[in-house]
Amino acid sequence: LSDSQIMCGKGEIIKYACINKELFELIISEAPLSEIILACAHYKQGVVETDFKEDGIRKTLNFGHTYGHAVEFHYKLPHGIAVYWGIQLINKLYLNDKLSPSLKKLEECLKFVPGDAPWKGSTESQFLNYIPVDKKALANGDINLILLSEIGKPFYKRFKISEVINRAKASL
Repeated sequence: LSDSQIMCGKGEIIKYACINKELFELIISEAPLSEIILACAHYKQGVVETDFKEDGIRKTLNFGHTYGHAVEFHYKLPHGIAVYWGIQLINKLYLNDKLSPSLKKLEECLKFVPGDAPWKGSTESQFLNYIPVDKKALANGDINLILLSEIGKPFYKRFKISEVINRAKASL
């Protein structure tokens, strides 16, 4: 695989580690990457089998995806890398950087070197225009964001799309 594809996969692994404590611990213990990948696949399979129609727990697999999809489409980044940047934004905007030490540890263990945020040094926030068309956007102008109360404890919360966009614009 190319370096970009490997980094893309690691971005998704970071997502799984944030929403599942056992996967987080597996990475922190520096298990072989092949074991981590298999554990992530089994976790996702279990979630999808439990909630095939995405009515409950399966929604948590979208952690980092609302902002991530916007980054992906606007900056033409690979999906997993964009999801990583979506996680960073969720952390900054809604978790008050409480996830930062865990993200740093995950990055170190996975040797994940993301570089600068794609919007760094830019005054434009046009990538946020993709949020209203995200699959989690609801017809009434709301959107469900996946947040964390702590590592391994994801939950979803409904926000107005305008609030999600304005909150990000104010901090970029």
